[in-house]
Amino acid sequence: MRIGINVPFRGQDRKLLDGAGVAKRAAMVEAAGLDGIWLGDHLTAMRPDPLAYLLVAAQATTTVELGTAIYIVPLRERYDLAQRFVTLQTLAPGRFTFGVGTGSAEREYELVGKAFGDRFRMLREDMAVIRAVVEGRPNDLPGQPREGPAWGAEAGQARFVLGAWHSDLQLRRAAVDYDGWMASAGGLTRVGGWKNMGEAIKRFRDLGGTRALMGTVNINLRAPTTKPGPEDPFFLECGPEEATERLGYLEDLGYDDVVVHKTDPSHPIPGMGYMHDFTAEELEEIRSLIPKDSRPPVTAA
Repeated sequence: MRIGINVPFRGQDRKLLDGAGVAKRAAMVEAAGLDGIWLGDHLTAMRPDPLAYLLVAAQATTTVELGTAIYIVPLRERYDLAQRFVTLQTLAPGRFTFGVGTGSAEREYELVGKAFGDRFRMLREDMAVIRAVVEGRPNDLPGQPREGPAWGAEAGQARFVLGAWHSDLQLRRAAVDYDGWMASAGGLTRVGGWKNMGEAIKRFRDLGGTRALMGTVNINLRAPTTKPGPEDPFFLECGPEEATERLGYLEDLGYDDVVVHKTDPSHPIPGMGYMHDFTAEELEEIRSLIPKDSRPPVTAA
């Protein structure tokens, strides 16, 4: 199983990282042998633009996968977003995986003047346009076909995974229309926590789904080890031996990737312990929890 990690926004001194700080953390992740650098997206949760941060990470690394987990597509203008995706593909060919979805915060839709109830329809329509641009299919776009070379086709094959809960409809879309499904460890608590993890991925595989990623996984290997109940989320805030056992459980279920973020519950500011900074030693310890995935890197596909 591959291990990816979110890059933090703040350093050990709890100050916001600048570009050099983000680049340094990205290089540390690659040097430790982890498989991916990821970042989520929110308009209202004190988050930076993940695409800008991932571009900095791309310039500081050479092989590691770079991904959004997830980017809330309906909050943006579709052609603008398609242009940004193709730009990233051009600057770091084959290394980007765009995890996309609707998000679940109604307030964010209110901020941009869009209807929360229309989010799934908007995502389908937006992604049809974005795919046409990114894959270099201008004739599929509304209006008159463009003339000249299709920039998207020159930038290389894009990967899109659908970040979603685990309704039959969403799993089917992830399996049929996307290159994978990104589940949320925290989101699984909405309808059953740990006990649904195996059932959900079985349905995804039965529908023909390929890559399955588990995101939003808290990790803190210095936290006291407590056993989660069946309704609790999947987390790695526990000792290393227990973390290894839990990752093995996730791998046995059939998940291909886990995307973690370091936490620090001791942070004095509520909510600021999320996505805490890490050291090179901590990254190496995370890497050592399970054997390195023996499959070719996703970026080599």
